[in-house]
Amino acid sequence: MSHVTPAALATSDTESGPLTTASTLRKHAPVLITQNQIAFSTAAAAPVGSTRRRWLDTTLMGGLVRILTALTQPRPHYPRRELAYFEAARMSRAMDRL
Repeated sequence: MSHVTPAALATSDTESGPLTTASTLRKHAPVLITQNQIAFSTAAAAPVGSTRRRWLDTTLMGGLVRILTALTQPRPHYPRRELAYFEAARMSRAMDRL
């Protein structure tokens, strides 16, 4: 598949003055651009991706997903564990208040 540039447009009567180089270049044969030329110029203009950054991005996103998943889950309920000798002191204070 090739692309042909459009032919020069006819000049209107209101346009006056000397011809520019752009208008004289358009009067020559049309320029053909092949698919290979387009593919090569597109590949040359595309930035080269680094594998280090992609690895870093996926590692950070994986860590963020793990953190967010853990935050959305409810925390497990562990019953409060108290030492037995606190019970005697609490009972003594409660009896003194009566």
